[in-house]
Amino acid sequence: MGDWVGQAADLLRPITDAMAKAALSAHRIHTDDTGIPIQAPGTTHKGHVWVYVADDDHVLFRYTTRRKSDGPREFLRGYTGYVQADAPNLYDRLFGESAEGAATEVGCWAHARRRFVEARVADKERALIGLGFIKKLYEADRVAQKLAPARRTAERHRLASPVLDAFKAWLDAEALVVLPKAPIADAIGYARNQWSALTRFVDDARLKLDNNDAERQLRRVALGRKNWLFAGSEEGAERACILYSLIASCKMHGVNPFDYLRDVLMRVRVHPARDVLALAPKGWKQLPKNSDAAQLPAA
Repeated sequence: MGDWVGQAADLLRPITDAMAKAALSAHRIHTDDTGIPIQAPGTTHKGHVWVYVADDDHVLFRYTTRRKSDGPREFLRGYTGYVQADAPNLYDRLFGESAEGAATEVGCWAHARRRFVEARVADKERALIGLGFIKKLYEADRVAQKLAPARRTAERHRLASPVLDAFKAWLDAEALVVLPKAPIADAIGYARNQWSALTRFVDDARLKLDNNDAERQLRRVALGRKNWLFAGSEEGAERACILYSLIASCKMHGVNPFDYLRDVLMRVRVHPARDVLALAPKGWKQLPKNSDAAQLPAA
């Protein structure tokens, strides 16, 4: 069965390669990573799986042997849109005016909020004030999202900008009086250091306040670790990422993964290579029904 899965992944690889190429045209890409054990003689070693969520079109998983900037830098080479990540410095070379990349960083308010939650034990009053400001930002966003797309950016800016101005003034004032090593100082410092990236959402309603899209996609890998414990090899991890990409993208587009995989595996032998992106879950929904696949018995 493992060999069957591997052979299927090899047949499907051109589809995920086409999805990855198409992702570079996305307006925004959410990304995150997690570690997975890889089987080795007598032990395991740690590899890493990265996820890239391109707008509401594609979900891509990629495996690398190490948690280094090489992974996202290679995947996002030439990308000039918005990258929403959780602020580790391994993404820094993607941003700015360097020759390696000119993507624009978007911060994650969920990570900023988490630090204020953790600070409640030591400084409840200040932590709750910080959480209150962040809550108002999410409330403003919910109001804006109910409007027509053309009006969302202006309304988000109108509602969120005063909150951000007041929050920044409060952060700057409190940074002068909190103890440097206190948890609340860490929360305040994170927000101030990431302020430009955290406030970028206010001028573009297509951007999101947090990176939860990527974190939710990585849960399938975290759940898998409890079941399959480790990947059998580096190649096995790469093949798993191909299938993760397609199944996650199926879920994004409301496609039944079994129906999709059964149909696509029947199509790949005759489908023109120049139009391989049509076999991605987003495009597959528009294809005419494959009568050969429909005649196969259900599992």
